[in-house]
Amino acid sequence: MVHRTYAGLGSPDLAIPAFNKLTPWAKRLLELQGQFDRFTAGWLAFGIAIEALETTAYHFTRRPRFYERLSEEMTPAPGTSLLGQPAEVIKTFIGLTPYHDALISMLQQCRPMGRDYMAILIAKDGLDSAAYHFTREDRFFAPRSDSTGPIRGPAGHVLAASSA
Repeated sequence: MVHRTYAGLGSPDLAIPAFNKLTPWAKRLLELQGQFDRFTAGWLAFGIAIEALETTAYHFTRRPRFYERLSEEMTPAPGTSLLGQPAEVIKTFIGLTPYHDALISMLQQCRPMGRDYMAILIAKDGLDSAAYHFTREDRFFAPRSDSTGPIRGPAGHVLAASSA
């Protein structure tokens, strides 16, 4: 049996760089939210993902509203969203896969089911909730495989070759 030590993200000062690396993804979520009129279903769906990331960042950094400066810099463009078209929805959320993968990477540094692990799950589940709103697909970012073929993503799109 292998013993594994979970270091977590460290003290609040050490966690700040980890959340600074997520800034492009926070900005992307805000851009996507800005394509909708305020308080519409799409705006609120992306709001879930953004607030979940803010909550996770606060847990680790103890900085309230870690990404607030980004929202102040954004210029909303309501009514410009292409997320009503199924192909565009899939493309948009597949484009957010690296953000999801970054959250998974952070999860792997934390003790399973510990406080830090659960805090990162907040951001991950917020992203899954936004994806579900638009795609109606449970666990949008979860790999789908028949164990002999390629890993299939949403709507059967091939994401990567399997290693089986």
